[in-house]
Amino acid sequence: MTTATASSPARPPLPHSPSLYFHHFTKKRSSQITTNDLPMEKNAIGLLSPTGIFFTSVKLIVPLAYVYIVLILWRELCYSFPRTMLESHFMTNYFSVGVWMARSMTSSSFAVEVWAVIEGIFYVILFLHRKYLNSLDTLELSLQSAPMLEIGERAELWELMMGSEDGECSRFITGWFFGEKLENLTRYDIMDFLTWSLFEGRNIEHLTQEETNQLRGFIADLEYKISIELYGIQEDAIEGDRVSENDISSSDERKGAISALDPPSLQRQNLMRVSGAQPGTLPQGRFMVMKKGRRPQPKEPFEFPASRDESHRSYFSDLYESYKVWCDQYREMIESRHFHPVQDIRNYVAEKTQQLHNAEQSAVATASESLQNAYFSLIEKDGMIDIRVRQLTALSHATQSQIAEAWNSMWKMKERLQTASDISMRRKTLLKQLKSYRQTLAHLRSMATSVPSKQMADLMKKITQCNEALESVEKSAMDAFIQVTGYVGKNLLHSKEPPRYLKYSCDPLMDVASYPLIFHILILLVTEGGLRIMMRLRGFQRLRVGPVSYYYHPGNIVNSETFERENTEAECVPIVFCHGIGVGLIFYMMLIDELLLLGRPLILPEITYVSGFRPWQSPNCVLPPAAVTSCLMSILACHGFARGAFLGHSYGTSYLSFMCKYAPRAVAAVLFLDPVCFCLHCPRLTKNFVYHRADPGSTSHMIRTDVNVNWTIQRGFPWARISLFVEQIPCVPCVVFLSERDSLVPTDKVVKYLRSKGAVVLDSFDAGRDHFGSFSKPSHPINVTIFPDQGHGDWPLNLSTNRHVAQAANALVEQIQSIANDDQRAF
Repeated sequence: MTTATASSPARPPLPHSPSLYFHHFTKKRSSQITTNDLPMEKNAIGLLSPTGIFFTSVKLIVPLAYVYIVLILWRELCYSFPRTMLESHFMTNYFSVGVWMARSMTSSSFAVEVWAVIEGIFYVILFLHRKYLNSLDTLELSLQSAPMLEIGERAELWELMMGSEDGECSRFITGWFFGEKLENLTRYDIMDFLTWSLFEGRNIEHLTQEETNQLRGFIADLEYKISIELYGIQEDAIEGDRVSENDISSSDERKGAISALDPPSLQRQNLMRVSGAQPGTLPQGRFMVMKKGRRPQPKEPFEFPASRDESHRSYFSDLYESYKVWCDQYREMIESRHFHPVQDIRNYVAEKTQQLHNAEQSAVATASESLQNAYFSLIEKDGMIDIRVRQLTALSHATQSQIAEAWNSMWKMKERLQTASDISMRRKTLLKQLKSYRQTLAHLRSMATSVPSKQMADLMKKITQCNEALESVEKSAMDAFIQVTGYVGKNLLHSKEPPRYLKYSCDPLMDVASYPLIFHILILLVTEGGLRIMMRLRGFQRLRVGPVSYYYHPGNIVNSETFERENTEAECVPIVFCHGIGVGLIFYMMLIDELLLLGRPLILPEITYVSGFRPWQSPNCVLPPAAVTSCLMSILACHGFARGAFLGHSYGTSYLSFMCKYAPRAVAAVLFLDPVCFCLHCPRLTKNFVYHRADPGSTSHMIRTDVNVNWTIQRGFPWARISLFVEQIPCVPCVVFLSERDSLVPTDKVVKYLRSKGAVVLDSFDAGRDHFGSFSKPSHPINVTIFPDQGHGDWPLNLSTNRHVAQAANALVEQIQSIANDDQRAF
């Protein structure tokens, strides 16, 4: 049995209580961003331009079709009741226009009426299709778009990102938060952003313990780099380890930081694969990275401020849990044979006073301002608790009858004890359930590659629901607290809406327009039908491998003696071109003609889900990285090729990125045009494509507002898998073409990054054959060419720029051939 003592039962300490689940709970937003919240893209021409007037007129076809349908219904109604609707005195006097229109509709064309009805139905189908797409679970779609990154892969990605952002980390973070000032961002905001961006669109509560430790390490490393940016470096001061104890507060965070900053085994495997080394023999040289580095300390440390969302979201449920524990211990004391009423009442008063004192100190030290105010109201002078404590103190000197009255007054606390018991029981049940869910999550995460994305997403949603239920328990505890104390807590648990960031995979599809069916048909006749005719005239075959259709041309020198001699001396390398967002391959016919002049085999895969005006596309049509690489390798194998020279424009460079990282042996050379894969972690592409309305005065408006294009970018764009760094490119000839006035690709940043890796940068006017053919020199690993005064996707409309691209592609292939011949002669 427990005897009464002067010290109160230990109150569950808030920072280390079982309620730590709130520390990793992502709150839902109360507001949702819409198209009207988006600004117009820069330098927009507007609706008053010829192009804007044209698109506006096209969109008016749909409402005109609905007006025509209403007139048809009106005509049918009038002729169904002619005496009432057409011949009555009332209708002819007051609705003469309506009667005249009904009589005039008798001469309308039946084909036009059918067309109007079909247009109306088609628009409804498109509208319901958009609603359906927005109703799909974004978490499941994020997990479905690409496999989850392993700890080592994510650490490698972080290292490469931070290396490219050296000196600009604060700008990198604020850019993702719509330019929010750095001092307005809390640690919780950064945790939420990094979890979404680096952990496949998940929430904080969906991370395993190992992933949580890694996340803390990322934040610690980010704070260190921002400290250097803001305050500079201490003179003659260096750290002993990669991350110091001053940077990271707990051992778990230190472990996470070490795992986040150590070079992963995957990076070593990539280096071995690129260099041709065998497993276990890591090549020495500039690619070697030390596990622990010594870096200088900043003059002042920078830390993101904590927020209420990070701590003590279970303050009131902890308070009732502590009260229940105390009551249980006191009940055991009463049931003891050694119970002495007067002395034990004194001990009760001492315990209660000490407990209130301890709780006050804890609240002052750790609770948020609103919780502090709520607690201070609890022990306010002449308040209910204060009066009760003084009453019990007086009872210690009372008679037997007064002691009986004291017991009666104590029984009034039965309702509060019942509330505490209910809250405790609900919380324990939910915590037990949450623990089971998290253990299951850790198990599934260990074999994530074999677990369906739907099953993983369902488990994560259950974890979120469990956290929401725990928050509901906390709300019940707060309401009970207010009822007992009489405190009016209107803003007790009010938390400020967190700053919004570019969370494109979770935001609804925005700036999506619907075009009439007739417009869809006309565009498809020109782009798809016209493309097939032109390709057939040029000698291409349209073939299919798995879900990918492609055009193949064997080249114009297949039967020549030159080709046969080259093919015997070294392998023949085809040119594989992957197009970008637009209307398909027909947009690149000028480039295709220039490539045909080279006489090399051509392979042109179609990426249908980034080609506009194909509303029949399934939500699952976007191919994940494994499907892309396997299809491209199968296409090469079908025509007897082991490797290919890959060219890609805009979104097509994502295919090149997949090949470089996951199938490097099939890559003989790479040529990037307006590449979105470099510096993809920067907010430029996301902000300008997703969070700006397309200019209605531009011809790109009809593509930018296409539902499939927006779906691909917002739901099927695994940036962590697409993002490419120089270290991940195989040791093959590489050319990069950038547009000076690109609104989507951060040209200046990409140029700066590639220069830091040894690339040579020239304008297209200065770039010649020597520039494109200098890959054998160690100082020319990558050649960069800039198109002056060109925007994103402008170069395919210019003959000279297409010739530059074809010249670079020819130089790539010749360089491959030369290297292969040299290797054979050496052998």
